[in-house]
Amino acid sequence: MLNMKVLGVTGLLLSVAMVMVAIYCGVNAVPGLKGACINQTAVKDMTVPLDAKRYLGGWFDQARSTSAFFNRNCYCTTANYTVLSDGLIGVRNACNKDGVNGTRQVVVGKAEQPDPVNHPGFLQVWFFSEYAKGPYEVLATDYDTFSIVASCSELGGSLIWILTREPIVSDAFVQKYVNLVESWGFDTSDLERTLHTDKCVYN
Repeated sequence: MLNMKVLGVTGLLLSVAMVMVAIYCGVNAVPGLKGACINQTAVKDMTVPLDAKRYLGGWFDQARSTSAFFNRNCYCTTANYTVLSDGLIGVRNACNKDGVNGTRQVVVGKAEQPDPVNHPGFLQVWFFSEYAKGPYEVLATDYDTFSIVASCSELGGSLIWILTREPIVSDAFVQKYVNLVESWGFDTSDLERTLHTDKCVYN
């Protein structure tokens, strides 16, 4: 059962990039990896045949792993994806720091599909340097209501996010996808809800 204690995040792609991971370790267990993430090759193979154009636009973070490095003290968290002139995916994450009425913080980065033919749902993302990329693994999405994202990396550990197109959704809606993640063998012991209310201002 998902811990419904509410905590905020700064944005899942920033959390992924901050771990500075660009090495994928195959099927061998490595420090920080738990559950299905231990087999990183299998997780990569689990990713969906992502249609990047349909995935573009705004998403709202509804639940995330608390072990993510940068997932602290943020609320009303959003991620927005666009196509850049160089063909890469532009990433804009934003959140309110320290509370719903806190100062809005924004970070901008890029993402790419390194193998769009065989693994279009496996992306790499970076914010500060293209030499510090982290995995963004889309495990499920219907493009219109939800997305389930993993990031399995040696330094970042075993991370999960539940995203939605609408800012406010029921706990039952989120729990349905948490149960799905657990059925795939992923560890959700540190997964917690992200706060969105009608007082959130998104920009």
